[in-house]
Amino acid sequence: MRKPKTKMDLCRFILKRILLLVFICQLQPAGKLFSQGFEIWNPADRSLPWVSDINPAIIPYQNTQVSLGLRVFHLGFLPGRALGLRENRVNFSFPFFLPYDLGFGLQMRYFSTGLYSELAASFLLGREIRPDLSVGLKVGLERRGFNAANFNVEDPGDPLLAGGLSRMNLNLGAGAYWAPGNFRLGLGIDHANRTNIGEMSQAIFPREISLALGYQIGFLTPTVLIHDDGTRWRFGFTLTAMNAGAGSIRFGYEDSMPLKLEARLNLNKRSRLNYRLDLPKSGTRGASAGTQELVFTQILGRRPEIGQPQMLFTTRKLEIKVEKVVRKMAPSLNKRILARLPELTPEYLSSKSHAQNMLLIQAGALNRFESKAARRKRWRKLANTLVKFLSANPSLQAFILADQRSLNDAKIIKRMADRILRAPHRIQISGTKPRAGQPDLRSFMPGQVTLQRKPPRLSTPKLGINLRVKSKTRRTRGWILSIRNRRGQTFAQFYGKGKLPEQIEWDWRDRRQKLVPPGEYFFQLVVVTTAGRKRTAISKPIHITWIKRTVFIKLNSEAEMRTSKTTKSPIIRGEM
Repeated sequence: MRKPKTKMDLCRFILKRILLLVFICQLQPAGKLFSQGFEIWNPADRSLPWVSDINPAIIPYQNTQVSLGLRVFHLGFLPGRALGLRENRVNFSFPFFLPYDLGFGLQMRYFSTGLYSELAASFLLGREIRPDLSVGLKVGLERRGFNAANFNVEDPGDPLLAGGLSRMNLNLGAGAYWAPGNFRLGLGIDHANRTNIGEMSQAIFPREISLALGYQIGFLTPTVLIHDDGTRWRFGFTLTAMNAGAGSIRFGYEDSMPLKLEARLNLNKRSRLNYRLDLPKSGTRGASAGTQELVFTQILGRRPEIGQPQMLFTTRKLEIKVEKVVRKMAPSLNKRILARLPELTPEYLSSKSHAQNMLLIQAGALNRFESKAARRKRWRKLANTLVKFLSANPSLQAFILADQRSLNDAKIIKRMADRILRAPHRIQISGTKPRAGQPDLRSFMPGQVTLQRKPPRLSTPKLGINLRVKSKTRRTRGWILSIRNRRGQTFAQFYGKGKLPEQIEWDWRDRRQKLVPPGEYFFQLVVVTTAGRKRTAISKPIHITWIKRTVFIKLNSEAEMRTSKTTKSPIIRGEM
């Protein structure tokens, strides 16, 4: 026999031996153990074989499986008939075959006492709304009847026999399951279409409500049970010890009912054996020799697991432009006069004009007394300025502003610059047509230099991260996407439970809602499958670059331009 290697293997070994001992002991004759109690369902325990019949919301959390069970009631007034009172059940669960995350199940039950029998068939439907919340519906048919051959005398006025010896009824039920954190809350309603108070034979079909609240503490799960059988409220308590590899043991107590002992043994990865015994309680002896149930479950297919995830990005590069604008205005200029100039359109001083990294030059003579030599010198000066800035910045686009009177002047400047630069598409001539609105001159102060810092501009406002998986399902126990730099520092995280989203958007900000610094960033996605396995994907680096730029806007008067030693022109200049 293989010896346990670790403490976990030793715990599993001991628990399996305890479960086997419980099975052997409970299969012995009951002796003086007397008990016959009413059933209280636990609608919050997903491992119970028949739990979906009272709470169909459990189906989405089960495996594709079939369960076969036999329950025997040993009553003292049926001597020599060990199987006189018995209940047979068959349950099928198919949680993954319908669209829209719907799971369905089928259950058939046959109860016989020789004198009385019940035959019921139910269709169960459940849907997982959230990773920890599901709802379900039940539609069933029930046939209950008596065997006239076993009657010595019949009373025609007996209300149980009103309408015949058998009746067919519709059974509607509903359920809900919620598991926030370590809590387990289950609700089941059976015979919801029947009233608690009926006439004649209808009174034997009361509405039943079962409620259970449990809390998982390690491998232990204590649970409080509440059950309304249509006549009174009953209370109970169970304590479950579970080991994923070996099985589980459950002890229970129910108000005005017997103590219960349940055990489940995992025969292999796909087969389970459940055994339950109702122990005696004061006031129940003499009429019963105990109730025992044996259930075999075969798992046909486990919940499909999510495949290996992949990450695809809408871009792999981000440019963050940080701009400051320096404005200088001559002391002799007046804001009212500048606001009426057609050259100073709102677009001319708007930050939108700087977003495309433009160079704007005004064509035309600076004064009416300009000589031919001064004009040719100005042309060469402006042409050389264009070539200098365009050569230093490949992304820069130059515009020569001109009207009808200065159009010829602008063409000459463009032609001289094109001869040197040999890139005519980078220099364009644009008309200076005034538009509605006034230019923003609030930042200009006569005789002073003002500085304005613009908010950072992103080349891509958000990064789209497409999450793809090689599987039909996207269900997970949980997932987390971490964004780290080369040193392993985490700047942002996205996480969740349940379905893995198809796309995530990142606004390039860290946990403090600040733009991340320049550098290379890696994305790590960790997914925990429904079976508890981890799948990890790491992306190639995303490059983030900060570009700092200064824009100069200088406005001079005509008198200052004449007295200047060199010919100047209003320029909006961008520097990297």
